[in-house]
This record gives sequence, C-alpha cells and structure tokens, in this order.
Amino acid sequence: MQRSQYLAPARPALRGFVLAESVLADSLLAAAGAVPAMNATGDGKMDWFFRQWVYGTEVPRYVVDLKMEPDGEGVRVRGTISQQEVSAGFRALLPLYLEFDKGQFVRFALVPMIGATTVPIERVLKTPKKPRRLLVNLRSEVLARD
Repeated sequence: MQRSQYLAPARPALRGFVLAESVLADSLLAAAGAVPAMNATGDGKMDWFFRQWVYGTEVPRYVVDLKMEPDGEGVRVRGTISQQEVSAGFRALLPLYLEFDKGQFVRFALVPMIGATTVPIERVLKTPKKPRRLLVNLRSEVLARD
C-alpha cells in the first residue's frame, strides 16, 4: 500500500495546516518505522510503550527528596525519588540534571522507575565547578503531574 492510501482520509484536515502535508506524512511514516528501534525492554517489543503512553491514561506523580552536597572535587547527590499513582507495570526513565551557569544544564542520570515505587539515589559526581542546583525532569521529558 502506498503512502497516499494511508493518508487519504486525513488529507482534507491536513490542508488547513501551515506544515506541508508531505512533510507531515513523511514524519508520521518515519515515526512508525522507528518504533522497532525504540525497544526499552530488550525483548524487541514496544507494546508497553503504546499501552501506557498512547492508549493509556496514567500520568505519574513524582515525589523528589534529593540533596546535593560538596564531596571532594565534585558533589554527592543522595535521597529518594518516588513514582506514584501508576499501575505495577508502568515504566519511565526519569532524567536528573545539574545546572552550572544560568541555562547550562548537564543530564547526569536516567533513573528507571517501574510501578509505584521509591528508588534510592546516591551518586558522587566529579564536576568542573560547583553546580547551582539539581533538577528533575527539567524539559518535561516524562509527562507527569505537578
């Protein structure tokens, strides 16, 4: 089946958008083709992703209790992160960042979270200078409740 056959029902709606339909169509097809490569479970399947983020309605709440303290030539990050209000199989990779200068962010960890859980964090990081602050999910990479 050609691309035009897949998009035929959507063409009238797409005409009103500034984004050219060929660019949108190529983007949609590219995303669909990338699904097999986005396998986070190691079993070659992406069904968990579609169940929770496309078809599902769960949105996690994160409770963060992290402290940053000086440690030799860097900082020590310690504490806990809790993922709440989700089912036992809900998965997310929660990013942690350090801010050095205004607008200069460095991601130093992706914390795997599965189900409603609390994960202990203890990391010692060598840093070129003292970070200004520690941030979690800075760019809203993981959809979450406030």
